[in-house]
Amino acid sequence: MTDMIERKSDPYNAEPTPGALIERFLTPQALFYVRSHGAVPDLPADHRIEVSGTGMASRSFSVEELKSALATRTVTAVLQCAGNRRTDLQ
Repeated sequence: MTDMIERKSDPYNAEPTPGALIERFLTPQALFYVRSHGAVPDLPADHRIEVSGTGMASRSFSVEELKSALATRTVTAVLQCAGNRRTDLQ
């Protein structure tokens, strides 16, 4: 993608070009910055996640169950990498 500046390939870290950011008020999903500190797992649809807590019965869900049971929502939000301008810190 030409609108992204790749800072590191492994783990992948990239950010949009300043020019791409000022083209629109809202950043499209394709231009979200990516900050990774390790590999992103490729989980199969049948991978299970256990949820437990005090006073509740433990439950197990597959990735597919979570995807199909939970509605998709669009939320306008501000996201910022905590490392922005870290080179300016003294």
